Amino acid sequence: MLSNKVTLRILKEKDYTNNYLKWFSDPVVVRYSQNRFKTFSKIGQLEYIRSFLEDDKKFLYGIFFKEKHIGNIELNEIDNQKLTANIAYVIGEKEYWGKGIASYCISQILKKAKIEFALKKICAGCASKNIASIKVLKKNGFEVELIKKGFFIYENEKMDCIIFKKLI
Repeated sequence: MLSNKVTLRILKEKDYTNNYLKWFSDPVVVRYSQNRFKTFSKIGQLEYIRSFLEDDKKFLYGIFFKEKHIGNIELNEIDNQKLTANIAYVIGEKEYWGKGIASYCISQILKKAKIEFALKKICAGCASKNIASIKVLKKNGFEVELIKKGFFIYENEKMDCIIFKKLI
């Protein structure tokens, strides 16, 4: 049962590890992400974490399996007038892929969005070839809202960006 092993909590600077930095340098982890074009550093990642701690329109949650930091999930671009937000997520530790953890974490962030923030609509975008992410979103009741044709280029091939939505 994942609820006994997986927790979400606001990520703090003290949670930073070299493993966290390695996720974003791993071409397999970032293959469908715009992060694959960026260079990451400890200073940059700590600034990134701080940027969430200083902004009430976005929240960065660490995904912890038992006590091990294995990924992140963001609730960002919170619009208190439209009652909307976006989510983005990564399971950086590949040994935890395919275990239902991303799906579980999305279900938990949807509960937080509804209960703690009184939001009504959550959106998430992903590359059309990111089959795992598409499955996770659909499993959580997300539906396709928009397709941006040819939005990404990956390995010299154009991919669409699929924007999903879920009313909560």
